[in-house]
Amino acid sequence: MSTNLEQIYVEALAGLEQAASIDELESWYRQVLGRKGQVYLLTRQVGNLSAEERPAFGKRLNEVKQELQSAYDEQRSTIEMRDLDSA
Repeated sequence: MSTNLEQIYVEALAGLEQAASIDELESWYRQVLGRKGQVYLLTRQVGNLSAEERPAFGKRLNEVKQELQSAYDEQRSTIEMRDLDSA
């Protein structure tokens, strides 16, 4: 499951870099960090892990969520600034 998390993380970052508009960014957010997004669905699977695996996986999952949220916020600011400059 950890490799699945890392794969989602890498693909999510790549997808975020390609988002060129607020609409694309919001779509990315729903697919990755939203209530039915890939990362959220992984949080629901933590209970299926062994007691030894849970702490490390949970910690990494939280790190990934925070890093993706920060990257999203940064990309959103960049797009908004670009849109303001061009208006």
